[in-house]
Amino acid sequence: MSTVIDALDALGRELDRKEPDLNRGGCCVYAAQVTRALIDAGIPAWGRALAYDAASGPAVDEVRSELPKDWSNNQDWEKRGVIFGHVQVQFELNGKRYTNDSHGTYEGEGRRAIDMAPGRLHVEELERLAASPVGWNEDFDRDEGIPVVRETVHRYLDGYRNAKQAEYARTKALM
Repeated sequence: MSTVIDALDALGRELDRKEPDLNRGGCCVYAAQVTRALIDAGIPAWGRALAYDAASGPAVDEVRSELPKDWSNNQDWEKRGVIFGHVQVQFELNGKRYTNDSHGTYEGEGRRAIDMAPGRLHVEELERLAASPVGWNEDFDRDEGIPVVRETVHRYLDGYRNAKQAEYARTKALM
């Protein structure tokens, strides 16, 4: 197994212990933080919105084009048909696609493929969605949980981000 996948799985286990309500209102916070860390490490990553039978609903890309420029929370998306029952991370590594949330990493579309809305959420969209408490389950204590998620993601994934930055610096120095 990849060391990145091992790190993600260990990260998820720790966060599930520290923040037992993470997947009851904080899943987008997790997805935004992990997606950003993977992208910064040079690993293509994006978010996926899940809700019961969402695969038959509208595509994220269609809804994105209908959103007002100043959209501010998941309700702006949900009014147009993309429902956020859960948010997961997807990424590509060594030619394979993986799906991740705090419960683990799965090859392919993961355990709930039928519940994935078609299309990808960009990291900037995940960050914007995660920044707003509106529309998320209030069981997740955002004041306590967001700093814990941020610190834990950095602790597990900054090594990959720093390695990518060092590789870039070495390549640039050779030019």
